[in-house]
Amino acid sequence: MIKLNVDASLKIEGWDGFSAIACDSTGEVVLAAVRRVQSHWSVLLVEAKALEFAIKMGKSIGLQDMIIEMDCLELVKQLSCKEFYLTELGLMLTAHSLALFIPSRVEQVWDCCCPSFVSSNVLMDKLLTNE
Repeated sequence: MIKLNVDASLKIEGWDGFSAIACDSTGEVVLAAVRRVQSHWSVLLVEAKALEFAIKMGKSIGLQDMIIEMDCLELVKQLSCKEFYLTELGLMLTAHSLALFIPSRVEQVWDCCCPSFVSSNVLMDKLLTNE
């Protein structure tokens, strides 16, 4: 089973950011992705767009069964799906760090590897998960 963590950042230097990080059951990163967009969207819409981005990124590498975690309680409630989990720990720190990252292009994807600037967060989550 793949765990997909999703986050958004709002209005950093005029840009909103979306992020996704997917890990397998051993905690290994199978996907990390970030996108930036200029928008005038509400917080809820930015979070929903981040979710859409994460799911598309997961599907683009063939992921089908995913546990999705995010920290937007309002969106989770509106979706009312058992497959979505509200979380505040672990990989949410990684997803949040990715969402704050402003890539040199509009989108950046790391396939089967972890960007170095979040690798310590991934390692910490892996250690906590395997305790």
